[in-house]
Amino acid sequence: MSYQMTFENTLDEDVTLQINEGNHNCQNNPTVWTGQVVSGGSKVYLTDAVEVCYRRTADPSNPGNGLWTVWVGFSPNDINTPVEIDLGLL
Repeated sequence: MSYQMTFENTLDEDVTLQINEGNHNCQNNPTVWTGQVVSGGSKVYLTDAVEVCYRRTADPSNPGNGLWTVWVGFSPNDINTPVEIDLGLL
């Protein structure tokens, strides 16, 4: 079964989003998607993973500085998914 996660960019600037899948060790899980989410846009992501981890660039106005928000882990299931995630709140 695939679960839908929608990442919404409510910020005034584009952000880079990184998504990892695996277990509860977000940093060491394999990256499955990295890309831009434009201001006001969204990224729909379908998964059957046990755990999905995500983060975005910490300073959208200076994405080249290599700083990221902390990892957030999410375990999709029949009760909490589909889900909309506001990237502006990270």
